[in-house]
Amino acid sequence: MTTPRHGIDVLVVVGVDGLDGESPWYAKKIRKSTAMKEQLQTSGGQWVEFEWQRGSRLEEFVAALASRQYAVCLFADLMHLGSENYDHDGGDDNDSSDDSSDDSSGDERAVAHDDHRGDDEHHDDGHDDDDEEDERMFVSLSTAPVSEALQSFTRDDGGTVVFCGGGVTDVVLPVVRRVFGLSHWANGSFGGGTYAATEAAQQWLGQQAPAAFYAGSVSVRGTRDDEQLYTETTSESREVLAAAAGIGSGRVVFVGDVNGEEATTQLVAAVYARAVAARSAATTTHEKPPR
Repeated sequence: MTTPRHGIDVLVVVGVDGLDGESPWYAKKIRKSTAMKEQLQTSGGQWVEFEWQRGSRLEEFVAALASRQYAVCLFADLMHLGSENYDHDGGDDNDSSDDSSDDSSGDERAVAHDDHRGDDEHHDDGHDDDDEEDERMFVSLSTAPVSEALQSFTRDDGGTVVFCGGGVTDVVLPVVRRVFGLSHWANGSFGGGTYAATEAAQQWLGQQAPAAFYAGSVSVRGTRDDEQLYTETTSESREVLAAAAGIGSGRVVFVGDVNGEEATTQLVAAVYARAVAARSAATTTHEKPPR
């Protein structure tokens, strides 16, 4: 992660607990999707995984964001970051093949594993520690210098930060509000429905915007019309599954799909493609040297 690649890579933040050398299932599904593989191949980008380790390694994370190597910083598997008790093969459509056999294109998977977990793995003492781990992880995002690095990555460098996987909007959205100033974004409801691209999504993503699809979701409310990417078509409430807000020259994106639908892997790939284009345009215009 030390060689600048001029904003074409994806920095994927994953939790260390329960990984055992594997990507969490949602990140894995996005990485292995045809849409993401095609976009990485087109851009020459790489998928680089960064293990958060319960909020440690903050200096390395800040340095990675400042390197101008990445077009997207992707927080995948929101319901599992920092969580020990989950099936990291779940939701991967019975795929038991070795990751290394089909992911050589555009996949660096730069992970540094930590063996400190010891005997506390998969414990069950009747107390749900998962929410506490999730909260510690995301609260650390809103503290300096991490929040400043995220702000600079979007506002100044034109990067895109993506939160996807649903599950902990009560933790994630307060952080999004604090870090990115989106005070009008709030927790929506947990449910499901058919979601379709809005005019804003079509304008931003063009033909790469997925067609309407069904998803189980945690929605976000309070978004402005021009921030809504995918809204529910089957009820008057028009729950918002995916939203994006401009932050300076960059964006922050929330995708509340909890089951890793194929359409949302396509959505993330499309966001990546637009982020690469934006970073390329910014580099051409401003010719900023790597920091």
